[in-house]
Amino acid sequence: MFKFISYFSFVFTVILIGTTSCSHKQKIEPFRILAQEHNEKISVPDLNLSSQQIKELWQTQKDLTTKKLDQIGEISEDKINFKNTMLAIEASYNEAGNVIRKISFLMNTSPNETVRNAAKEQIEDFDKWEIQQSY
Repeated sequence: MFKFISYFSFVFTVILIGTTSCSHKQKIEPFRILAQEHNEKISVPDLNLSSQQIKELWQTQKDLTTKKLDQIGEISEDKINFKNTMLAIEASYNEAGNVIRKISFLMNTSPNETVRNAAKEQIEDFDKWEIQQSY
């Protein structure tokens, strides 16, 4: 589920990497306008993270998402509805996905081997965590 890259994320990444001759604002502005037309947001993530920050980023998000999913699982049957179950689950996974996509991007693009290895470890941890959530 999280390995899916949204259309806007993909296009933005391709443009960000593919163009280096114009300023940052010139690169992103057409995509911000397009995103607004579709009620989406585009932001440039901070990709200057240390290996420790990468580990902390995923561990914090994993703990938060696990807690949210546990809370959803504790909702009594008489209070279950689409909004507090399915939409809440989707929102929780989207938040985790945003973090893991950032880490995946670092794993594949960072010139720093220590950062790439730390990112790879967190991706592997994410894969294990995601499988655990299936049960």
